[in-house]
Amino acid sequence: MGLTLLFHSSTPTKIWDYAFETTVYLINWLPTKSLNFKSSHEILHGHKPDYSNLRVFGCLCYLYLRPYTRHKLEPRSQPCVFLEYPYHYQGYRCLNPATGCVFISTQVVFDESSLSYRTDMPISVEVERLFSGSASAPGTPGAPFKSIIIALQKEFAMKDLGPLHFFLGMEARRNSAGLYLTQSKYIHDILTRTSMLECKPISSPVNTGPRLSIRDGSSFEDPSLYRSVVGSLQYLSLTRPDIAYSVNQVCQFLHCPTTTHWQAVKRILRYLKGTITHELHIHPSSMSSVHGFSNADWVGNPDDRRSVSGFVIFLGSNPVSWSSKKQRTVARSSTESEYKSLANATAEILWLQSLLQELGISQHHPPTLWCDNISTIYLTANPIFHACNYFTFMYFLR
Repeated sequence: MGLTLLFHSSTPTKIWDYAFETTVYLINWLPTKSLNFKSSHEILHGHKPDYSNLRVFGCLCYLYLRPYTRHKLEPRSQPCVFLEYPYHYQGYRCLNPATGCVFISTQVVFDESSLSYRTDMPISVEVERLFSGSASAPGTPGAPFKSIIIALQKEFAMKDLGPLHFFLGMEARRNSAGLYLTQSKYIHDILTRTSMLECKPISSPVNTGPRLSIRDGSSFEDPSLYRSVVGSLQYLSLTRPDIAYSVNQVCQFLHCPTTTHWQAVKRILRYLKGTITHELHIHPSSMSSVHGFSNADWVGNPDDRRSVSGFVIFLGSNPVSWSSKKQRTVARSSTESEYKSLANATAEILWLQSLLQELGISQHHPPTLWCDNISTIYLTANPIFHACNYFTFMYFLR
């Protein structure tokens, strides 16, 4: 039965294990002569199984992906392939052929009349050719890209809009040196909306003095404006890693902004006014190694004593991922906060390596992660130091 499921659905042999696990599941649900025409499920549980949940193996399905997405602009659903019924979870196990990711969800819409691999075979072949061939310059639509566009046009109603110039507030500019991404028009719109188009520029986005607290200043008169502008700054950080930390700070007070918090937002806007022409340069690089830098702001939030982790990951000489985020738990020392930041950066590097492997990009050298805290480096090299890592806050009262 397992081979029949594979051949009928035209699924690749690399997922044979799901076909045979589905076979075992079906055998346990089907009546058998040896059990007086009862199923194993009925003998074990005392009632007949519900066959309404059964689906065609390998059929096309669409599941709700919002719990798995990392950004609100990512698609809520994508075409997937139904694989099996998980034993220890409710729902269906489905495969996204485009990414190779496997999901478990109860919110799935099935198209049992379409077998996904039969429909998408020409496209998957073109994708394989695309990633196995030589790469073109960034943003240059070479022959592999044109062939995959033609294959997509045969399957879907779509139109090739040509080279990218402007998309969702992001501007793309190309020349012989590579691809330049900027959001200068988006910044101009934010400055216009906040009446700061003629403000005086400043050289840094954040004050190096005392950190912001929820008790600073008086209540801001227009909380909706504060949330709207900070939300715009969050989107702006997609191409501006230099404001990631300062935006993370002002995001902590969306529920109850004060005049002091608004002054911090205006400082970021003044910094953007002076750097409105800054661009993110992505260029061809002879190096394909992954390396990153990690840091932490210990007790970055004076209200809940939690630290802030930050990292930036490079592929060759191009930055591809960055983050500034408050840690989930309180770190009792700067070493512990740096160690947590290293762990977050390591997880991001592992995910990036997995993505590169799926794209067919081989890594000839192990990734390098840089950290400026010697105690943390020793802690990663010798786990015995974990037991010696203690810190105590001292308060002096008069």
